[in-house]
Amino acid sequence: MFFKRNQVEGAILRTLGVKDDGRGRDVKLKIKRLLVTDRRLRRARADRGYAFYTQKPKGSGVEVMFSSFEAFAIMAALIVLEHGIPQAKVVSILQDVRSDLEVAHRETLRKDRKELFDPQGVQAAARRGMIPVDNTAPVFLAFVKLDARRGRVHAFISVCRGLHALSSFFNEHSVPGSGATHFEFVRLICDLATNLSQTSPISRGRSTV
Repeated sequence: MFFKRNQVEGAILRTLGVKDDGRGRDVKLKIKRLLVTDRRLRRARADRGYAFYTQKPKGSGVEVMFSSFEAFAIMAALIVLEHGIPQAKVVSILQDVRSDLEVAHRETLRKDRKELFDPQGVQAAARRGMIPVDNTAPVFLAFVKLDARRGRVHAFISVCRGLHALSSFFNEHSVPGSGATHFEFVRLICDLATNLSQTSPISRGRSTV
């Protein structure tokens, strides 16, 4: 199923708990800039795919539609942006990991949510020293050796499905003094999908980004 941009924007605002006011307008502006950057980077490097589009966007007067995953990828980019990573690098990361992240997104939505967010199941899987999560099948976007000096970011980046995969990734790539961070997305994936299903398309004229 595909969604218009107004549906994507509305669902993202609701999922992130942002009102459609001044802050909401700022989020929508960031979304627009992310989409423009995705197109620009794709033109500069034909060997890579888009982060937020299924195919090359059409010209003026053609409504751009987004899949559920692409709506999630836009929201994930907004979240990563909040951690000070430059916009072009955020988009480049989402382009590079799209395949793995799309598989994780699809498989998450196939799971039974009662089992996925079952408190007893989460507690049973918990181990001392592990990162706390609120679900039984977490999905992480993980970074190691993050260096944002001079507007450039260098890092090992991976989509890790499960706590053991995340731990293995950190153990393999971390060295003393290196930075590491991660973003866990399962609840956001599910909440966004629910919010998208509750939106209605609005005719708003031409959409070219």
